[in-house]
Amino acid sequence: MNIWALPKDRDVRATLLKLEQRLGAGAFVVSQRRCDHPGAVVLCKPDQADVVAYLYTFGQEPGRYGLHLEYPMFPGQPVAPPDIHEGIVLDRVADLLRIHLDVV
Repeated sequence: MNIWALPKDRDVRATLLKLEQRLGAGAFVVSQRRCDHPGAVVLCKPDQADVVAYLYTFGQEPGRYGLHLEYPMFPGQPVAPPDIHEGIVLDRVADLLRIHLDVV
């Protein structure tokens, strides 16, 4: 994936590069789910597209991020609400993604 070719704000692209360095190449992919906002991106687990993380910079202080962690739906179970994190630093984003995407 060429992160610099994504139609996203420079801050979002730089953040994705930093996350790739911290989590490892192939730890996440940009989801095919539509996300038109230039200050946001939808990430998912490479082999499980319904494990989703919505990462954004808009509405956040400089150097802070918003992150919504979404879970897959299971038949017969209620829809799990996303875990919502606001105003978190990059290290915390990486920690949360490591757990959510099951990065070893």
